Amino acid sequence: MNKLFIFIICTIFSTVMYAQNEVSFPEAKFQTGNDIRWKDKDFNDRSWATIKTTTEWEKQNYSDYDGYAWYRIHFVLPSSMKEQSYYKKDLLFAMSKIDDVDEVYLNGQVIGKTGSFPDEKEGYVGRHSIDRYYKVRVDAPFLLWDKENVLAVKVYDGNGGGGIYGIPAPSVCIIDLIDNLDVSFRFNDNAKGSFYSVVMKNTAAEKQKGVLQINMEDTETGAVKTTTEKIQIKPSSELVTKKIILPYTGNKRIKIQATYTDEYTGKNKISVYVPKYILTPEASAMPRINGAKVFGIRPGSPFLFKIAASGASPIQYEVRNLPKGLSLDAKTGIITGKLDKKGDYKMTCIASNAKGKNEREFTVKVGDTQALTPPMGWNSWNCWGPSVTDAKVRSSAQAMIDKGLIDYGWTYINVDDFWESEKRLPDGTITGNKNFPDLKGLGDWLHANGLKFGVYSSPGTHTCGGCLGSYQHEALDAKKYAEWGVDYLKYDWCSY
Repeated sequence: MNKLFIFIICTIFSTVMYAQNEVSFPEAKFQTGNDIRWKDKDFNDRSWATIKTTTEWEKQNYSDYDGYAWYRIHFVLPSSMKEQSYYKKDLLFAMSKIDDVDEVYLNGQVIGKTGSFPDEKEGYVGRHSIDRYYKVRVDAPFLLWDKENVLAVKVYDGNGGGGIYGIPAPSVCIIDLIDNLDVSFRFNDNAKGSFYSVVMKNTAAEKQKGVLQINMEDTETGAVKTTTEKIQIKPSSELVTKKIILPYTGNKRIKIQATYTDEYTGKNKISVYVPKYILTPEASAMPRINGAKVFGIRPGSPFLFKIAASGASPIQYEVRNLPKGLSLDAKTGIITGKLDKKGDYKMTCIASNAKGKNEREFTVKVGDTQALTPPMGWNSWNCWGPSVTDAKVRSSAQAMIDKGLIDYGWTYINVDDFWESEKRLPDGTITGNKNFPDLKGLGDWLHANGLKFGVYSSPGTHTCGGCLGSYQHEALDAKKYAEWGVDYLKYDWCSY
């Protein structure tokens, strides 16, 4: 009997992780349904399944389940956590995110709730994206130190993913003095040079006192440079440490780690920062042909392809076996023209400069299949959003040319939403707004520079931004796009 009891206890606690300052709950007992008795500490849940608390239950053999479910977590709360703390006042249960509504019990007592269940007065109110933090006094009568505790979590999921999810896993710790300390890094760039500082901000009403250790690691060689100093931070104040001069010129990956150790409790606060760095080697002066080795186009469509080549300027371009109907600009590497017959057209692209020559096979497939390789380019939305204009698009395209991205196959310049006029012309034709007075002119300019032209629309009456969509004007819009020389259409599924 004793042997059986010991085995059961080991099984229950095998999924609880203990550290010096916190207890983590990566797994829990789990049961679908709803029974208020499941909150009780002494309820027998040995027949329940065990699932992870870092991912939704749908991904753990409960696919398509919506409704109520309960988690139960058995754990021992070591009194050493309390003894080693400074405040000795409050426990913090960090329950991660819960999809959608939750009510949390500790040994049968409610300690927190987020959202509203369907049977409550407010009705179902989900809060799936909010991190849950619930406090419990360390001297709460229902809290058991150095004995078994049970955390029971009632969850309701209305649709989609359900349950406890997120990284890190739920945990409990004691809120302490060091938790009121923020450790971050600040970059300084002035006439005296560039350097980093560790910034320590104390929001507590008490003084922070301890040791700050800074490690700078060259992640290539493993070499570490360490500095250590004793520091004190006054209540509600900020301390900026001495300069951190980086031993590199920006082409190495350096990891800076600041570790503050509290003098009162021995607890640590760690912050890690990796400054910006570039590992891409400088391009060789020798010519090199980059980009796609195959290109697809429909018969009779306007042909535009720029041979993407890097190397020292100027570069001269040649194409052996260039098909009839196509022509090459030897200075820019831009191939234009038209191919009327279906088939595979094989040729050899050549790039030459004062340093040497590079050549590569290239195939044009004329048929019904396009986009044989992933389209590479730029879209205006994340950069300009609703403020996009003709001038801003041209400046971004010019930057792609000047920075050399075009030499590596980046070719599409796509104008996202907010190019459209407020109203169509009487015949239903769509036009550009005041910020895009000449879309054909924009397309011609992009093509002349070896770039492709893309626009945005929606199959609905309006786009996602509320501009004119293509609903019941699809043929008219396609015809207009062709007149402008559009090569790419982003069709967003809005208002349809």
